[in-house]
Amino acid sequence: ESVVCGTARVAGIPAVLIAFEFGFLGGSLGERTGDLLVAAYAHAREHRLPVVSLVATGGSRMQEGMLALTQLQR
Repeated sequence: ESVVCGTARVAGIPAVLIAFEFGFLGGSLGERTGDLLVAAYAHAREHRLPVVSLVATGGSRMQEGMLALTQLQR
């Protein structure tokens, strides 16, 4: 998938890390990518953790149609 989510420590502070992998389809957003992002933000809210996003994306996956276009708004 074009995004990797997990927890990490940044300067000793626990955080949720979201990193786009531009090497996979230009870091494009698909339906599964949206699911991963929603899960990462839900985990951060549940555990009251900051979110660090490393965004490198070429946009939505046109081959997935409207479902891909709506992922960033989620």
